[in-house]
Amino acid sequence: MKIKVFLVLIAINIYLNAQTDHKYLDFFFSALALNNHFNGNVLIAEHGKIIYEKSFGFADFESQRINTNSSRFPIASIINNYRLFKK
Repeated sequence: MKIKVFLVLIAINIYLNAQTDHKYLDFFFSALALNNHFNGNVLIAEHGKIIYEKSFGFADFESQRINTNSSRFPIASIINNYRLFKK
């Protein structure tokens, strides 16, 4: 939990400095992916302009299909699971 909070604070710090330098964002998300803490796509835009876009990990772990910005994922509803725990 402490590691996740620390990583989020680093990400916020990078963003708030308005120095959204590509290499810092790449370093941050690559470190998460290498430590198996992140698998997915990242798109960061500011004022309608994409400033960072990259994909990490696998789109399908079973077939070892690499994740790309055009990877498709099945979307499932989590609201039913939420209702089970809400009771």
